Amino acid sequence: KTAAEAREAMLEEDIDVAEERRHVLEIGDRSGDGEDDADATIVLRNLRKVFGTKVAVKDVCLSVQPGECLGLLGENGAGKSTIISQITGQLLPTAGSITVAGFDV
Repeated sequence: KTAAEAREAMLEEDIDVAEERRHVLEIGDRSGDGEDDADATIVLRNLRKVFGTKVAVKDVCLSVQPGECLGLLGENGAGKSTIISQITGQLLPTAGSITVAGFDV
């Protein structure tokens, strides 16, 4: 997208979403020449979390690139909060891997 197209798309977004997107893009602009963009992502590989006999998260794979916004949708008990808790390090995964900015979580 050109800068003008990106600005136009932001105007169509909810104001809170647009402000957060601007903030994320500003951080990306300060990160340097982009050579290390591959290290500035969130990557989940075969993420799994089991509580006793209950599988809360089953083999989730995804990556989030710099500047992207990601939402997790699902019913109560689908594992959304468990995924976030694993990304932030509050819970350890039963299996799989999490990488944030090139570092294993």
